This record gives sequence, structure tokens and C-alpha cells, in this order.
Amino acid sequence: MTESKLAAYEPPTEVSTNKISVKKTDREQLLRAFLIAPVAAPIVFSVITIVGGLIVLRFSPELVSTPIGLIVVPVLALSLGLVISYGLALMIGLPVVLLLRRAGKLNGWTIHGTAFICVLVPTLMLSVPELYANGPPRSWLEALRGFGILVAYLAPGALVSGTTFWWLMRRSLGQPNEESR
Repeated sequence: MTESKLAAYEPPTEVSTNKISVKKTDREQLLRAFLIAPVAAPIVFSVITIVGGLIVLRFSPELVSTPIGLIVVPVLALSLGLVISYGLALMIGLPVVLLLRRAGKLNGWTIHGTAFICVLVPTLMLSVPELYANGPPRSWLEALRGFGILVAYLAPGALVSGTTFWWLMRRSLGQPNEESR
């Protein structure tokens, strides 16, 4: 019985192009995640800026010097944000992710933690000059409040960017993707 099955077996002559059998390597997954995920943070930041500007324009129009700022500020934030986001992803994110991957600790929590650390770096760089723009802060509470506002303003972008990175990397983390089900 088994000899007849072995004798009748012929190996396939063509390579299957089915998506399930063609798997991307970890390196390709990592490269794709690092190319796509940093874009999410400046987009979220710009959307928050536009929504915040529209709210201020609607309820306190005297605070807005010119409505053109609703377009200019988000465009500047998006263009500068892309440069900053990719720079932080290369300087902080890539080394941390490679170390975590080598240690076998790369998961959703560590990816989001790394994204949040990438938010803290520009927040510290932006908050110190901002706090001293009108002289030194009157108290540490005022300094912490200004820092907290910046973190709250930048953290949603980090959350979306980290989630995007995790979603793109989850197949190589051993979690099934929708394509392979």
C-alpha cells in the first residue's frame, strides 16, 4: 500500500505563488515597519493641531490672529514631524527594537514603550526652551505642567505609530496574520 503510493508520487514541477507559502523574512517585515510606522505620528499630530485650531476658532476666535494658521501650522508640523519621526526611529527605535528582538522580548508592550520613549526625547527638547521663553518657571509644578501638556499632545501620535509598527511586525512575532488564516 505505501509502496504504491510512493511509486505514484511525482514531485511538483512549479513553485506555488500562493501568499500563504511565500513568507517574508523578519528583515523585510522590520524594514517595512520602519518605513511605514513613523509616518503615523506626524499625521496624528497634524490632525490634533487642525481639530484644536478649529475648536479654538469656533469658541474663541479672538485668540486666533489669522485662520491661515490652521493650514500652515499642520503642514509645517507634518513636514518637520516626518524628519523628526524618522530620525528618532533610526536613532532610538531601531537599536532598541534590534536589542529587544535579539533578547526575544519584542512584543506589543515593548514596542509601545519604545514609541513613548521616542516621544519623550523631542518633548524634553521642546519643553525646556518653551518653559524658559518668558523667563524661568515660577515653580517645578509649572514646569511639570508644561511638560505634561506636551506629552499629552504628542503621546497619541506615539500610540498610533507604535500600534502601526506592532501590527506590521506581528507576523514575525509569531502571531498569525489575516492572510495566513
